[in-house]
Amino acid sequence: MGTSSINNQENKKITSQLSLVVIGLILTTSVIILADKNTSLAWIVCGLMVIAFRLTNPEKLFCLWLAFSPITDYFLRYPEQQAVITSTRFVVMLLSINAVARVLINRKIKINFGWFEISWILFAGYALSDCLLHGSFSFSSLKVAIDGFIVPFIFYLIIKYSLYFQEIKEKILIALIFLAYFILPVGIYELFTGIDVFAYPGGQLFFDGVIRPNGVFISDHSYALIALMLGITLIYFPRIINFTFNRRYKLIWRGAIISAFISALIPQFRAVVVAMVICFLLARYLILGWKSLIKPIVLSIILILAGIPIWFQLSKTEFYQSRIADTSNFSSRIMTYKKALEVARNNPMGVGLGNYESYFNQRWEIKEQPEKEELGQLAQSTPHNNFLSVLAELGILGLILYVLAHISLFKVAWNAAKQEQNKSCGVAVILLLIAYAGVGFTLTSGYYYDLNQVFFCCVGILLASLQKET
Repeated sequence: MGTSSINNQENKKITSQLSLVVIGLILTTSVIILADKNTSLAWIVCGLMVIAFRLTNPEKLFCLWLAFSPITDYFLRYPEQQAVITSTRFVVMLLSINAVARVLINRKIKINFGWFEISWILFAGYALSDCLLHGSFSFSSLKVAIDGFIVPFIFYLIIKYSLYFQEIKEKILIALIFLAYFILPVGIYELFTGIDVFAYPGGQLFFDGVIRPNGVFISDHSYALIALMLGITLIYFPRIINFTFNRRYKLIWRGAIISAFISALIPQFRAVVVAMVICFLLARYLILGWKSLIKPIVLSIILILAGIPIWFQLSKTEFYQSRIADTSNFSSRIMTYKKALEVARNNPMGVGLGNYESYFNQRWEIKEQPEKEELGQLAQSTPHNNFLSVLAELGILGLILYVLAHISLFKVAWNAAKQEQNKSCGVAVILLLIAYAGVGFTLTSGYYYDLNQVFFCCVGILLASLQKET
């Protein structure tokens, strides 16, 4: 034990020194370029990042990023439109350098890529090559490929293979709890005031006259799904790492779970509500068996019957008529899927990453403003489906790699769920995947970088704990 501890400290010291040398070279070059453009704000950002890295080790840096990424992503970016420098890109660069150094120095670190890792690497690489080689290149599509597909996966690899997980598992739990409490008041404030607290370029709170809060994230889609995944992770992570709460902190932990699930409901997505119910029932089935579903199903039926008078009153409101009873959304979504399939059929290799909307507008240009009653017959200019988006933009090969990654991750989680000692970890990953991919059948949510970051980080945290235990 003593020798192992000494070697561990030596590895940390050597890795830290090597990382600082490489980072120093990169920062020197960056500062020279930035100074030439007289961008004082970028100087300040770089300086703060260097200080943060110098004062913290990679494990602490990751935990700080996990807790504060929504804040730092918004305030530490330059330029404001189409930001080149962001806190997340900088942090992932620092952690990546450190990870490479640790792998080179510490021979005990073994990287074993399974089908999930291989298929996602191929998918992300294919998306990046399509973006760079396609005739209609754009920086927005490059951002989707890098920030949406590559950077989140790098976080996953760093968490699973390079961080000293056992040293920071409690700190990770604290970071998740902090994040869950932080996102709720922001969403509530936006809902009641209509003020976008973290106003990202292109973001909006109002859709068809209804406030749909996005909290501290880019979109309402991200806010709802991130909150749902936070709630799921918070439920299972303490038991996975064998963490025991005392009475006071148990209340704080439960409050964080409730905060996350309430936050998931604030943007008013029906698909998120359905995913939440499915995850709850599926979790009981996987852990306790099918008999455990009898009680919640009976209680649900009783609540539905008891709520009929409330439903009669609710059905008279404008909100009910526009968000629940209106079938135009459903019929419009069907037309949208048909158009996406038509685009895919006419373009087997895809129209190019991020090019669907421009292709759609050229192919089916709307020449005049439609009447309200005709909206349900119109397709929307985005597929509103992760899998159809990938199929239409990256073609059949892109879809095969994308689906293979999902299936491979499910298989890893399912195998873990069948083992008694790893059941909680396997079930948690299955629920995350159900929430992420299930809602992705109704939204193009898989293109949002903040959502993918949280998804891959949560999966990485859970599978890292599984790896250490086995």
